[in-house]
Amino acid sequence: AQQAIQLGVKEYLLKPVTPQDLHQVLQRMAALLEQESREREKLQKLHEQVRENRLALKEQLFLKLVIGAVTPTEAIEQGKALGLDLIARCYLVVIVRAEPAGHTDRFDYAEYQQVQQLVSQIVDQNPDVFLLRKGWNELVLIMKGNTPEFLEEERDLILERIRQEAKRTRYQLTAGVGTPKKRIADIYQSYIEAWVGTEDTV
Repeated sequence: AQQAIQLGVKEYLLKPVTPQDLHQVLQRMAALLEQESREREKLQKLHEQVRENRLALKEQLFLKLVIGAVTPTEAIEQGKALGLDLIARCYLVVIVRAEPAGHTDRFDYAEYQQVQQLVSQIVDQNPDVFLLRKGWNELVLIMKGNTPEFLEEERDLILERIRQEAKRTRYQLTAGVGTPKKRIADIYQSYIEAWVGTEDTV
């Protein structure tokens, strides 16, 4: 009995075993397995909801940063709660927009999602770059680093990688670039510069 408990035995039968006894045990086991399966599905859905909520909270924080609707202290505290390290000496914002290339204005949502995924994969490789999906065709990159020069080099490297990856799609990407700022409170200024500045084709 002790070994059975250690092995996780749920049911047992004593000889002689009748067909009715076996049938009843199998029914109970089937019900137990079904219940465990439902509980696993429920747990998986809960994990997915937590992940989606965290993503939504991150995007809300990034949006607040680019529109100047959060104080530095609040931003750092909220970032820490979400597992984000927002502390740096310099910040810079890049806006990447996607438009169908050529003379067509037909919007292919599936292909645009592919473009978003390409940019997201590049950004995910760099812990000092945060991605905000703002609007249907606007991707905002919030970058942080130790010096303006470093940020500008990283910006150019990332844009070059995005340019290379974008060749695999029918979309043309353009980038608006803000200047480096030394305070987290000034991220929104870099965003405004990227928004109104001259756009370069990526």
